[in-house]
Amino acid sequence: MHNPKVAGSSVRATLEPWRDPDVDLFETDPDPASPLHRVDRAHIGIAEFARHYPALWAEVRGLAFFVLYRDPFARFLSSVNEYCRVYGETDIRFAAQSERRKVFLDLVARLRELGSAEAVMEILELTHFRPQWIYLTPPEGVDLDLRAFDLKEMSGFAEALSDCIGAPVDFGRENGSEQFDLPLPMRRILANNSIKKQLRKLPGAMWAMQQLRQRSAGTSQSGARLSVQERYGLTEAEHREVETFVQGFYARDLGVISGLAQAAHPVEA
Repeated sequence: MHNPKVAGSSVRATLEPWRDPDVDLFETDPDPASPLHRVDRAHIGIAEFARHYPALWAEVRGLAFFVLYRDPFARFLSSVNEYCRVYGETDIRFAAQSERRKVFLDLVARLRELGSAEAVMEILELTHFRPQWIYLTPPEGVDLDLRAFDLKEMSGFAEALSDCIGAPVDFGRENGSEQFDLPLPMRRILANNSIKKQLRKLPGAMWAMQQLRQRSAGTSQSGARLSVQERYGLTEAEHREVETFVQGFYARDLGVISGLAQAAHPVEA
């Protein structure tokens, strides 16, 4: 199951040689009458899979299901970055700190109004904020061989999956959240997703953007290791407030993940 922002792209690319070419969830829309006119098939949960693809579900429900999960706050921050890259007006990877701060706080305010992660399920542009429990919980009454691994246990996940398919797999390193430090004119252009989409149509544009990224590497404001406060210009109090919000937004996730951790590492009485 593809839990968004939990190494899904790395896993998908690594497992491509074993993909069944006769099974493609993107060939047809399972729910063309939905308000979105399409279901986000890349990130459907287990119950959604069973509901939208009953024939395929009947074939595979007896197999092992593998899924990775992640600390909700770390995943939330990664989801913010992905939303801004794909759906937002501003790509915060190229924006100045003041602009990143505004985008971040505005997005938190929007999610706060929704109340919980379960409320984003039908909002396509917020798909990366979906709750994790939908990938960790079988449909009611279904006995499923579900094998869940914390992202920090990637080696164990790779070993278990290798045993299952009968061949060694290596997922490499986890992607980080990029931040580029560019001259002001280029920063403004590349931070604007509308302009950037038009630039991509020009010959050599992608090569030029890659060169700019490489030039920005190694500066004090580039790289994946900026703290939350450095990246978004938050005070300590604001940082704590966001952490508290995320705990409430993903309350059900925290309960499910806590249960998984206790099952994996039981405490003796």
